[in-house]
Amino acid sequence: SILLLATSLYSMQVYDRVIGQGGLSTLIVLTVGVFIAILVELGLKMARSTIMDRAINAIDVDASVSVYARLLAVRLDQMPPSVGTLAAQVRGFETVRAFALARIIYLATDLPFAVFFLLIIWMIGGFAVALVPAVAFIIAAAGGFSLRRAIAEHATNEMSVANMRQGVLVETIQSAESVK
Repeated sequence: SILLLATSLYSMQVYDRVIGQGGLSTLIVLTVGVFIAILVELGLKMARSTIMDRAINAIDVDASVSVYARLLAVRLDQMPPSVGTLAAQVRGFETVRAFALARIIYLATDLPFAVFFLLIIWMIGGFAVALVPAVAFIIAAAGGFSLRRAIAEHATNEMSVANMRQGVLVETIQSAESVK
């Protein structure tokens, strides 16, 4: 993430050193340096993506084993009457868990760099310039937190309907001969 600063610093240096003094050799060196930084950043992003996918998959496998073990631990008299709905709930839980896990991991790795970039903006542009993205971040976070409950309720209702729909489908498939 630090390499993202290369293009911004490149623009600053072109305006300060190249345009003001007509330094063609400086422009060439800066351009080659930024091109190398962009290639390194691309390689690191690809490596990060691979590492994150492997980590998420490993955690997902562990969580899936835990969910399966809990499912097997449920007493038969406590099982819901609809097998299809239960299967849909388990699958829905898997989807939500994978999404939440990926979001938490990316947040944990990207948040420190957001603070770092804010500090860099403050060092280069001053407090007033750094205040703009800081206020924008606070407004976006406040908006997200204020809508979180409504989004969660909507997602819960949607998941419930989807589970019932999936349950009807599974039960219809299981008893297709009787239905026909």
